[in-house]
Amino acid sequence: MNISIYSFIMAIGWSSILIVIMYLCRRNDFFIKQFGVFPLLLLFCGCMARCLIPIEFPFTKIIPSERIYTAVNTFIETPFVRANSWSTPISIFILLWILITLLLATRKILNYREFVSEFLGLIISSDERVNRISVEVSKELNMKRTAQVICTQAVSVPLGMGFFIKKILLPDMNYSDEQLYYILKHEYTHFKNRDIWIKLLIEVLCIVFWWNPFVYLLKVDLNQTLEIKCDFSVVDTLEKSKRVIYLQTMFDLMKGTNENRLYKSPFITAEFFDVFGKKNMVQRFRLVATYKKQRRNWASVVWVIIMVVTMVLSYSFIFQPKYEAPIEEIITSENAIETTLENTYILKHKDGTYSIVDEHEMAPIKEESVEILSEELEIIEEE
Repeated sequence: MNISIYSFIMAIGWSSILIVIMYLCRRNDFFIKQFGVFPLLLLFCGCMARCLIPIEFPFTKIIPSERIYTAVNTFIETPFVRANSWSTPISIFILLWILITLLLATRKILNYREFVSEFLGLIISSDERVNRISVEVSKELNMKRTAQVICTQAVSVPLGMGFFIKKILLPDMNYSDEQLYYILKHEYTHFKNRDIWIKLLIEVLCIVFWWNPFVYLLKVDLNQTLEIKCDFSVVDTLEKSKRVIYLQTMFDLMKGTNENRLYKSPFITAEFFDVFGKKNMVQRFRLVATYKKQRRNWASVVWVIIMVVTMVLSYSFIFQPKYEAPIEEIITSENAIETTLENTYILKHKDGTYSIVDEHEMAPIKEESVEILSEELEIIEEE
């Protein structure tokens, strides 16, 4: 197994294809109704694996490319300044890649610290009703710890945050018991599914592969997929009348949302909905309103098989540039003999030994070599 620039290009190409497939499937309500969100999450895992594991396996077949890859390879390895080997396009790209990745990572960390510091001094809600419902939901979902619930004017939508110490921030407004129940259950479900960790993972991918536009598409699709999965988990055991209340809760919160809120939450929070993603909200409304609980065990198995086959196929071949050696490097003198597939064969002697024969000479070879050479050369038995 090895990693090369060509295996890396194949990894980016295949992961981008999987991202586009995930995008098309996620936008299709019929697909989600039939198969749920499991295939989307499976595609996400495939995207991550293919992007982060650009390996060339021993079974990988090399497909030579005489034009495109050869031209690309010549361009990226030709230095702009002949005396400086570090002036090649590939070297400059790697340098910029590292520098910009470090800058983006630093900015994200500072933004998150600033966001968290704004809420460190906020007081946990003393509303007995809020805390009672929070404890009920926590027990219902078998959570090990109850999250800290904070009511504040600093946010316009409910959101969950925290990797180890869970916090749920609620806009400071009046809620009915049912609204609080559904809001808190939604956020606790995000915690239970470890969605914040998944969002951290995709954000790291966006930071590292900032130059690939497809990873940003993956980020948007993943966020929506996690929200749909969370919605399905909440309404899975609800009657149709209760689902209407859940949808009404989302609608009421959207009406009361201030898009000019004081803080724009960073990437590692689980919001009840995206203020700026109205189209995604419409899709969530449609899917929740028409949700039907179905058993998809057979479909899950089929999708796992499809994903495994796709991954194996993606590693089964790789394109590499093809170069013909200059003739002056092959024939070095007037007495040199050119051996080709057309004028060479393997001769099997009567005693079981082998020789390789061309137009000019015959030389003995070992049986181990015959197994390799026989793939290209004809074996002729001695008369």
